[in-house]
Amino acid sequence: MTGIIWNGLKHGLRSIKKSSQPGQLLLIAKSGAAGHRESFSSTGAVMVKTKKQKKEIQRQRLKAEEAKSAARTSIQLKQKPDPILGYSTLIPNGHLKWEQCELSKLIIKKEDVWAGRIAPLPQDQRLNNPPADRPANDNSDLLPLVLNFGLDENAHQKAILFDGLPKMKELVMRKNTPLFDPSLGASSSSSSPSSDSSSTETFEQNEEDLKKLRLMRILDLRNSNSQGIDKFIKLRILKAFSPKDPHRPEKLDPGCSEVQAAMITYRIHTVLEHAWQNRRDKDSKRHLSDLVMKRMKILKYLKRTNPKSYFGLLPRIGLEPRYLKDELIVRAKLPLRPGESLD
Repeated sequence: MTGIIWNGLKHGLRSIKKSSQPGQLLLIAKSGAAGHRESFSSTGAVMVKTKKQKKEIQRQRLKAEEAKSAARTSIQLKQKPDPILGYSTLIPNGHLKWEQCELSKLIIKKEDVWAGRIAPLPQDQRLNNPPADRPANDNSDLLPLVLNFGLDENAHQKAILFDGLPKMKELVMRKNTPLFDPSLGASSSSSSPSSDSSSTETFEQNEEDLKKLRLMRILDLRNSNSQGIDKFIKLRILKAFSPKDPHRPEKLDPGCSEVQAAMITYRIHTVLEHAWQNRRDKDSKRHLSDLVMKRMKILKYLKRTNPKSYFGLLPRIGLEPRYLKDELIVRAKLPLRPGESLD
C-alpha cells in the first residue's frame, strides 16, 4: 500500500513538471484497475464558503438587526411623553405644547398678579366691553383689570359696586341734609349761590372718585393672598372646561371628567413647580405620583365613555394623544424643566 502511494506521488510530480498548467495536480491511484489516473485542482473555490465564514455572515446580520432595533427603540423612548408633564422632554421645544395650551393660559403666577402683569380673559373682555352710548363722565377706565375671587367679571356687578353704591350714598347724604343751615347764612350772602353749588359739586365728585379708587384697590386681585389667587384660577378653569348647556349657558358642572382632569393637571404643575424648587421634599414626589394615577383613571373613564370628548380634551390640557398608549410609570427622578438638558 505504501508503495502504491509512493509511486502515485512520483507520477504526479512528473506530470506537474511536464504540464503547462501549474495549478493542476494529477493523482494516480489504483482503484480496481492499475494505472487509473484522477486529476484535482489545487486552487480553492471562490464562491464556496466555509462553515466559519457562514457563522461570521450570520453574526454580522444579527448585529445590524440589533442596531436597527436599538435605534428604533431610542426614537420611541425619545418621543414617549413624560407621565407627569404629558409631553416629551427630550424633543426640542416640546414644552411649547404645554405653554400654548388653553389650560396654561388660564393659570397665572402669584408674582405676576402682585406685580400687576395680568390681563382679563377674552370672554371677560367681551363682558367688560362698555356700551357705545356710555356717558362722558363714566369712570370705567379706573376699574381694576381683574376683580378678586368671588366677584364676577361682568359689567352688571361692576355697575352696582362702582356706580350704584356711590349714588345711594349721595342720596342718603342729601336726605339727611337740612333744608336751611343758619351757620351758612353769612357766607352764602357774600358769595353767589351758583359758584358755591359748582364748587360743592366738584368737591363731592372728587371725593366720590377717591372712594371709588379705594374700593377698587380693596377689590382688586392684587390685594389677594395665595389662597385667593388659587381659588380664582380654579374658578377660571371651571368656567372654561365645564360643558356648555344650550338651555342654561351659565350653569357650571364641577363634577364632569373634563373639569376634574383639568383641575388635577393644574395641581400637578403646581406641585411639580414646588418640587423643582425643593429637591429634597419627598412628600411632593409622592403627591405627584398620586395625582398622576388619579388623572390617568379619569382620562381612561372619559376615553371609555366619550372618546370624542377625550381626544378633544388632551390638547387643551397640554397632553399628547399617545399619553395613555403606554404604561405610566412615575420615576423617583423629576422630569426636566422647560429648556433644561441632560448635560
